[in-house]
Amino acid sequence: MKKAFTLIELLVVIAIIAILAAILFPVFAQAKEAAKKTQTLSNAKQTGTSLLIYSADYDDLFPNANRVDGIAGTYTAFFVIDTPADWRSTNARWVDAGNSVYPNNVYPYTKNTQILEAAGASKESTFASSTTGAARLKTPTNNSLTMNGFMSGYSQTAVNEVSRITLLWYGLGKQNVEGYAVSNPKLGCSGPITNPCVFNPGGLPTPTSAFGATLGGATFSMSVPNPVTTYVHGQGTINVRADSSAKFTQLARPNTGPNLTFVDPYAFYNATGVGSSFYDCQISATAPGYSCIFRPDFDFNYNNWF
Repeated sequence: MKKAFTLIELLVVIAIIAILAAILFPVFAQAKEAAKKTQTLSNAKQTGTSLLIYSADYDDLFPNANRVDGIAGTYTAFFVIDTPADWRSTNARWVDAGNSVYPNNVYPYTKNTQILEAAGASKESTFASSTTGAARLKTPTNNSLTMNGFMSGYSQTAVNEVSRITLLWYGLGKQNVEGYAVSNPKLGCSGPITNPCVFNPGGLPTPTSAFGATLGGATFSMSVPNPVTTYVHGQGTINVRADSSAKFTQLARPNTGPNLTFVDPYAFYNATGVGSSFYDCQISATAPGYSCIFRPDFDFNYNNWF
């Protein structure tokens, strides 16, 4: 006589499978996220190494992160960078300006544009959507890994603590922006390019600043082009230090602030982890301020700063 499952036995088996699935699915999700974090960490480390190789070839100076108009001979602080520089225009003036700054100027060292992406992050195409079809002369690359603009043209050996000062980080948050890049934070350089645009501990990076007389540089919040979380993986982000070491950094929890730490780029995070505002440090009461943890001369002691 053949035996068959009873309805009760079948329901018990289904219930056991459902319980096991409920237990294992979060584990699988965590493993998947861990794999993405490892990939992002590897990409960031490779990019950091490329910047140090670039520095070795250019008199110990980090790549330029300040866009200039070579024809007009002026800084263009508020322009984004086309990546690649000629994906939507072959205008020599435009292309030369784009190729002069990170990440385009380090491409000969990276040989790979995908390492600028945050693994698993969605693509943001707000800016790029205005250029479609045949108007796209090349395939635009995606960017999430940004350069600390205070390091632009700065000497590696002049950095105060190379194992702690950030060189690269995911300053565009958990998104891969199509076709465009920025430095974050950014030096507020303006005026003619005959005035070298470089971090100035006691003054403005150029005689005049695009951000005003009291601010030499600024850290942009995660609101451009759309609000997006600062948390790239889990509840943190990945930073590459000035010595090219890369590590995952745990950030403050949502709805917290003011966060006066040595790792948080922002003073406040909202419920979804969007960062806003930052602490600036001055070497004197009359000196312009720069975002503390990104200053190449920061000593990680807030008591020594105004």
